Amino acid sequence: MNFRSRLKTLSRNINSALQSKDLAKSQEALKLVISGYDKAASKGIVHKRTASRNISRFSRKVSHLSREIDQASS
Repeated sequence: MNFRSRLKTLSRNINSALQSKDLAKSQEALKLVISGYDKAASKGIVHKRTASRNISRFSRKVSHLSREIDQASS
């Protein structure tokens, strides 16, 4: 499996879910992104800090979306 290609695909999937403001889809995509980056980092395909940084950025975006939806429903 080509991990770099898979990481790009996973990143595109989570970005599209975030743009559509679909929280459930974003959270599911986040799980896949975390798993993908962790595997790639453990195999040395991406540096562990790069993986951690990208996971953190995506997690923050999903968290902001969650807060945004909670505030809108209140």
